[in-house]
Amino acid sequence: MLLYIIPFVLTILSSIKYDINRKNDIWEKYGLLFLFVYLILLIGLRYEVGGDTINYMGDYDWRVPLSQYKLSFNDKFQPGYIILCSLGKSISPDFYVFQLIHSALLNTLLFLFIKNNTKYVYTSLGIIFLTCYFYFSTEILRESIAVLIFH
Repeated sequence: MLLYIIPFVLTILSSIKYDINRKNDIWEKYGLLFLFVYLILLIGLRYEVGGDTINYMGDYDWRVPLSQYKLSFNDKFQPGYIILCSLGKSISPDFYVFQLIHSALLNTLLFLFIKNNTKYVYTSLGIIFLTCYFYFSTEILRESIAVLIFH
């Protein structure tokens, strides 16, 4: 449980220091980099966290590596997700590899969106943690990527 509280506490403290009090130092960027890497690893290496994770794990078992992938009529509703699964399957049959790829993509898109749309980076991250981050990163994997790609 503590592992999931650390990013929220860090964003609150950094929000006070960097967003509210407008202090600027080298640790502002290092703190953001630490959060970025920490969240990729936290979400990417989780084990059965999220209600839909078990379903995604079962679905992943049926996916094939990119070298064996053939586009079919069944893929018309989620081609990006299927290709992402095939990419993960090309690297390893273990689901955690897909979770790491998904987490890296999700967090990269999220951090870029925040960086490009606000000067209050830590406050924005704190609000996202409070409202939807863990839901979007552990429950609705396909939809979260789609939302961030087409922001």
